Amino acid sequence: MSETSAWHGLGLDALSALREQRWPALPEGIQMRHVHPDRWVRFHSLPGSKRYPESDDEYAIMLERHHTVLNELGPTDPELYVITREWNEDSEPLARMPHLRQVDPDARHWGSHVHDDDFPDYIVYEHEYVSVRPCTRQALDPLLRLVADEVIAGVTLAPLDLRWLYHPYDGGGDVYAPSASVTALKAAHPDWLSTHPTTRPSTGSSTSSCSSSCGQRSTAATRSTRTASGTSTVVIWRMSVPCSAAVRTPC
Repeated sequence: MSETSAWHGLGLDALSALREQRWPALPEGIQMRHVHPDRWVRFHSLPGSKRYPESDDEYAIMLERHHTVLNELGPTDPELYVITREWNEDSEPLARMPHLRQVDPDARHWGSHVHDDDFPDYIVYEHEYVSVRPCTRQALDPLLRLVADEVIAGVTLAPLDLRWLYHPYDGGGDVYAPSASVTALKAAHPDWLSTHPTTRPSTGSSTSSCSSSCGQRSTAATRSTRTASGTSTVVIWRMSVPCSAAVRTPC
């Protein structure tokens, strides 16, 4: 394993059992923030709800906000689980994407499941990986920068007891934690709060987009499928694990 990571966590089966205990799986189409709105808060990572950093100063602000939230959620947590996800048309995990191998080299395959089967000819599988990494800038900043640049999605950070979850996305981060912690975070950082968080349950549409009031661009997450007749692109939105709104998170 790398110098910045060591496996001090539970066995994978025990970790799965702990996740089901702490954060039980929800029916398809129901998101955790709709069931427990008092345990969720969304923060934006740049002033004025700007979505994408464009300068060194803006990257510094984005990283500082992520680490501030993490430190306030877990001031005594020296290590975190880093959960990453990849999607493809294979039921078995393939070689990880180079960006993820570089920033999270010690991740172990945790499990795979069908992510999207709306189109029988294009069944998409989600593959989860988990590692244990120090809660330090050296260990986490490269990962957080890839998220901010929309290179990767579906990242979760959590303490070893899974008492809270943090989902960074391109534009901010979603916190799931005990209601007292959420209340304290809101009070500490009112200027970082989303002014239009989505708490309304889904009405069945599988698509999502950034609200026009964000003033930022909105694109869909896609995966390409190679076929005998060429390459087809499938738009992917839902996530079937407890996480933020989707692969593409609204502001």
